[in-house]
Amino acid sequence: MAWQYNSYVLPLILTAGVAVILAFYVWRRRPTPGAAPIALLMIAVAEWSLAYALRLGSVDLATKVFWSQVRNIGVAVTPVAWLAFALQYTGREKWLTRRNVALLAIEPSVALLLAWTNGHHGLIWNSLGLDTGGSFPVLVTTYGAWYWINAAYFYLLFLLGASLLAQRLIRSPGLYRRQSAALLIGILIPVAGHLCSNFHLIPSLNLNLTPFGFAVSGLTIAWGLFRYRLLDVAPLARDAIIKDMSDGVIVLDTQIRVVDLNPSAERIIDCLASDIIGQPLAQILPLQPDIVERCRRGDSVHTEAALEEGAAARTYDVRAAPLRGWRDRVTGHLIVLRDVTELKQADESLRKARKELEVRVQERTAELTQANESLQSQIAEREQAEKEMQRRATQMALLYEVGQRVSGELELDALLSEIVAAISETLGYYNVMLLLLDERNERLIRKAIAGGYSDVFQDVLQVAVGKGMIGRAAETGATLVSGDVSQDPYYVRKAGEDTRSELAVPIKSGEKVIGVLDVQSSELGAFDESDVVAIETLSAQIAVAIENARLYEAIERELAERKQAEQALARHNRELALLNRASQAFSSTLDLDQVLAIVLEEARRLLSVTACSVWLVEPETKDIVCRHSIGPHSDVVLGWRLPPGEGVAGWVVSSGEMLIVPDTQADERYFNGVDQKTGLSLRSILNVPLRAEQKVIGVLQVMDTNVDSFDAADASLIEPLAASASIAIENARLHRKVIEHADQLEQRVQERTAQLQAQYARLEAILGSTTDGIIVASALGDMILANRVARTWLNQTLSPEDAARLLKTVKGLARRASEQPESVLELTGLDLELKVAPVEGEAEAKEPVVVVAVHDISHLKALDRVKTRFVSNVSHELRTPITTIKLYAALMRKRPEKWDEYLDTLILEADRQARLVEEILQISRIDTGRLEINPRPVSLNELVEATVINRRALAESRGLTLKFELAEPGPMALIDPERVMQVLNNLAENAIHYTPEGGEITVSTGTREAEGRIWATATVVDTGMGIPEGELPHIFERFFRGEEPRSMQISGTGLGLAIVKEIVELHGGRATVESEMDVGSTFTAWLPLAGQIDQP
Repeated sequence: MAWQYNSYVLPLILTAGVAVILAFYVWRRRPTPGAAPIALLMIAVAEWSLAYALRLGSVDLATKVFWSQVRNIGVAVTPVAWLAFALQYTGREKWLTRRNVALLAIEPSVALLLAWTNGHHGLIWNSLGLDTGGSFPVLVTTYGAWYWINAAYFYLLFLLGASLLAQRLIRSPGLYRRQSAALLIGILIPVAGHLCSNFHLIPSLNLNLTPFGFAVSGLTIAWGLFRYRLLDVAPLARDAIIKDMSDGVIVLDTQIRVVDLNPSAERIIDCLASDIIGQPLAQILPLQPDIVERCRRGDSVHTEAALEEGAAARTYDVRAAPLRGWRDRVTGHLIVLRDVTELKQADESLRKARKELEVRVQERTAELTQANESLQSQIAEREQAEKEMQRRATQMALLYEVGQRVSGELELDALLSEIVAAISETLGYYNVMLLLLDERNERLIRKAIAGGYSDVFQDVLQVAVGKGMIGRAAETGATLVSGDVSQDPYYVRKAGEDTRSELAVPIKSGEKVIGVLDVQSSELGAFDESDVVAIETLSAQIAVAIENARLYEAIERELAERKQAEQALARHNRELALLNRASQAFSSTLDLDQVLAIVLEEARRLLSVTACSVWLVEPETKDIVCRHSIGPHSDVVLGWRLPPGEGVAGWVVSSGEMLIVPDTQADERYFNGVDQKTGLSLRSILNVPLRAEQKVIGVLQVMDTNVDSFDAADASLIEPLAASASIAIENARLHRKVIEHADQLEQRVQERTAQLQAQYARLEAILGSTTDGIIVASALGDMILANRVARTWLNQTLSPEDAARLLKTVKGLARRASEQPESVLELTGLDLELKVAPVEGEAEAKEPVVVVAVHDISHLKALDRVKTRFVSNVSHELRTPITTIKLYAALMRKRPEKWDEYLDTLILEADRQARLVEEILQISRIDTGRLEINPRPVSLNELVEATVINRRALAESRGLTLKFELAEPGPMALIDPERVMQVLNNLAENAIHYTPEGGEITVSTGTREAEGRIWATATVVDTGMGIPEGELPHIFERFFRGEEPRSMQISGTGLGLAIVKEIVELHGGRATVESEMDVGSTFTAWLPLAGQIDQP
């Protein structure tokens, strides 16, 4: 592969490097929407640029074509990754399902496949050549049909992604718009380069400008990442803000239909978004028709509306504004609903007060008219009335302003200062002061002041309840007005005061006075009834504000207390859970070592420390012994002994007190031998004494390598565990003593009951050793006693119906015991013979008993059936060859020319008859013990190979495959080769007879471990019909033949497998079978391995 450097290669390699760096940088922010796709996009760009650089540097056509095909991997990934990023970044990730991504990837995958197989069809490149006229060879191509389809798909996906970002660019403010602009610029440059290259917009340039465009794109995206925090500030934050707003937000389309709404709007409308999206606004929100009409016209609307919410009506401030898109076109409408019910209620109170004032003004005006005073007097009165109206309007405005502040401010001190300042500034009073009662309701404390006395009373001002007008207002709960304080005996004058009249209004919460709002004027008679009403209204609003603030403080305090309570409860639950786990563990064992292990594991789990140890006081020597330890090098510490009083453990045992050692190096009681032997540096230790009956029996130590790791809270956690552990340790010790005492008692009981047990054992052995069932019954037939065999029949073997029949028969025979009757009972799967006799010497007894002997004759009947079947089989097997011999003997007389053919048949039938007789004789020799074996070390492989060779012709005649698989090295078995050869021949012939045509039979050798020793095994596996599960236990029984062989008329006596079993067992081995219907059977002979000593 030749290479030629040119000036275009380095920029492309740098482009690939920048793309890889950006991919790595973005991948670290992959939880951000759009991060993973843009990382994939950068990797694809890097692959594209690098492959194109290698293509430009190649000098031969084959290499350039190869790198063009490699480059198409990045070309296939780039548009899909770009569209996926645009969908995620603009909040449309719900479109980005696996199915949609798979659909988007179909066309690029097809194009990639076609590029790699272009030599067969030319759908991507019609022709490929080299232009060597320049400074370096350039690949010249003409494009096929699918190339243009792929290019169109490339432009389509990029334009879709760009359009999504363009929408975000138009609709987003500030930083988001700049982010979108950076992305659009970064992606349109390589697309423009791709267009120029495809359509030869620069004729003299034979380069693909797309990778170079990606270099500019990478720099632009990097600029967006670091300049505008792309992927750090996501547009989705605006959606989260709308979602969490307390105001209801509804988005409408141009047809005034609902397209989206936030959770607050769902609560106001009392409907789920999924139920109302797409519905006209008028159907879900009862607004005035003109509001909907003005929205249609694109006007902004600001009004109020009353909506039903449950059983009450709520008033909402409704604002509607058009949503404008490109070229200021209306694309929808936004409606914001804000609950102003409380403000409306305050406004209603103000309106009522104003109405009362208006009525009073009208009355006053009527009085002036009726008085018909002089014109000058009327003018003066009218001017005065106008001033009064202006003053009252000012009061109403103040009430409204105070109401607004009360509903929006919860910081009490700031709110009271604002209200007092507003009263002083708006109404022009000389001094305004607000005082609140202390907790004992004995003194009024100034909370806010504004006006002439602000500088005079800079220190804390306190007024006793009952003193002065302020104190009297608090004491009586009534509004006090003084037009001339100099004439008021209760007024307390101070030097330098300019007060001439005063109004003191109590601030009440319900019927309880909580403070006083005091207003002073430098004019005589400054306060009339309207002033009193206005100040009383302000006082009521201040009371509401105070109660709201106190309620808010109470809620915060309650939340803090609840948090503390929850923390305490969690801690308590943690302690209870620990004690519960420890108690369960302690109750599960009385072994001392297990108890100590449980204690230490729970302690370490609770405090997450380095190590834990339990030291117990040895009762005899009073030494303190480390009985259990966990942690690094715990085995070194285990078993250590400390004299009484030594170390911190000795100190705790001596003092009986809990001890926290914050720093072992600063505590002279610490014995540093642990550190020296284990290599650890244990710096802090929590020591808790273990007590039993007010006596210290040991110490629980919790240790850590950090200084000051434990405090009193940790001790309070460990102490309950130590208390439970002390009880468990004492219980374990007591349990050990009880066991020792119980062992002694048990020994005595065993000695005293030995004779009774021996007598009972003899009786039980006598009854249990017999294979017959023994039932002892009363003379009336009620069962008194039964031996093991009889109980097994009654409780397990027999069905409930058969068991009842047996007991009924026993009862009938027992009543005729004197006759010693006998009976045969045929039950399901069991044939029983019953004999009854009275117990001698029991005739004179109060309750004589009888003995019923129940003998199982099932095997006798089965043997009878087997014998009958055997006689039938043998007679048939003997009769068949005899008949054949007689037939062919007669034929030999008639057709002497075929003597040879007939003679072969006669010999075959004679061999068959001889083999049958030999099997019967061999069974007879086995039963009489006359079948001898002469074992010697023999290669089992040689016997198996000889068997397969001898039986292969028979197998092939039946259309079967017979083969062997020999273990290497071959097992040497201690066997009689002639007898084992007979076993292998029987198993092979059996498999040949029961395997259908086309089947396969494999004879293999090996070694297996069973019963504590190694066996040599010979296995025959066939693909025959299989053996039913119910017949498997009887397969090695004599004369047994399954139903399937008899139905298929396969010849045999049922002795072959029985002979196999007997021969193998004579060698000390065993024969086994495994089978599955319609799959096949596996017969294995387990034979002793030569040179092996039997394992016990």
